[in-house]
Amino acid sequence: MGIADAFGREDRLEIKVSQFIEIVKTAGKYETMMNGINCDVPHRYLREMATGKREGVTIDYTTLETSEGEYE
Repeated sequence: MGIADAFGREDRLEIKVSQFIEIVKTAGKYETMMNGINCDVPHRYLREMATGKREGVTIDYTTLETSEGEYE
């Protein structure tokens, strides 16, 4: 018997509010990531979204040039 066998279908569990919030945040991140994957969003943008950090491209908004070349 495993630990999963110890719980019935509608058993209640006591968890702290902070644990519940962390579970909800993680589920939201997973859902957003899966939506991006299902819609063929490039992996670079998914990584940037997950980490919150821009990767490698710097934009000069005064001339609309990027480090990869001129913006068209």
